Amino acid sequence: MVSKPAIAVHRSPNQRPEVRGRKHYAVVHWMVGFLLGTRQVFSRPSYRVATNYGVGPGAIDEYVPMDTYAMGSGTYAANRDGISIEHEGGYLRDGVRVPPSRETLDRSAHLLAWLSQQNGWGKLELGRNVRLHHNFVNTSCPGTTDVGYLIAKANEILGQGAAPTAPVQTAPAAAPASSGRPALRRGSTGTYVQQAQTRLRAHGHSLVVDGIFGAQTEAAVRAFQKARGLAVDGVIGTAQTWPALLSGAGTASVGRIVVDGKFGPQTITRLQKVLGQKQDGDFGPVSRKALQRHLGQKQDGDIGEVTISALQRKVSAKVDGKWGIASRVPPPGEKSQTTERLQQALNAGRF
Repeated sequence: MVSKPAIAVHRSPNQRPEVRGRKHYAVVHWMVGFLLGTRQVFSRPSYRVATNYGVGPGAIDEYVPMDTYAMGSGTYAANRDGISIEHEGGYLRDGVRVPPSRETLDRSAHLLAWLSQQNGWGKLELGRNVRLHHNFVNTSCPGTTDVGYLIAKANEILGQGAAPTAPVQTAPAAAPASSGRPALRRGSTGTYVQQAQTRLRAHGHSLVVDGIFGAQTEAAVRAFQKARGLAVDGVIGTAQTWPALLSGAGTASVGRIVVDGKFGPQTITRLQKVLGQKQDGDFGPVSRKALQRHLGQKQDGDIGEVTISALQRKVSAKVDGKWGIASRVPPPGEKSQTTERLQQALNAGRF
């Protein structure tokens, strides 16, 4: 039996108590800040956001009971079916976003193991009963959180697996060659994976920078290797693929973007280039306001019906004020006519 960890209750008003029930998975977030600040934000009704739990190196907060809908994961289904867990980390230090510490991950693993036991999830697996915030909305969250370590540690506590290796906690300095970077392959996690994903995106490959080397990253590596005439094995080796990734293409590719109707990092990066914004593939508040300015709309960062209608008129799409199916801005995997027309306009240089 997994004992209940020490949990401090800091109840948030940002919940829907009438929507309750057994949960089917955990949703991993990072705070881009500290536990105290998150606690304060979630206490404010005007922010209309909260997760079920927040974890730092010295404490676990409960903002919303585990069986209750918390307004934190971006979609109705994720909030209804998932237990959301924020992790202290993601704040900037010397220009680098700091991943959650091992102490934070160990504390979270105890919580995650207990939640699995309470909800009958069994062995924890990424994509089944552990999911990531960016699986539901267009965000880079949970960033470089070492989810592989978190899951392995929780399974160890559950008696479902071997002890994990320690997570990477610091980001290495950039260098012009592979410079000691390890070989990466499917299943790798951490800061080096984030660096590789960032470089792949800079070379024009559309993928989420989440620090997890999954199927999407492997496919991008294989495509990159094929385009460069390298051995196509899906592994970022130190002799060929790392040096090739680190060479050239200092920013996102200026070639044509894929017209697939999906508002993913490649489309966002091209849009940011047109808007004169930092090209990081994350459609955050600054990019949203820049889009509104470009469209001659009120710059409040809220991509609502008025802004969407202006965008649709700009790209000659059907004007109905709707972009995503369940959200105002569609998640990366969702197709829409508005995004398809935007991609065409960006490729044609008429946006």
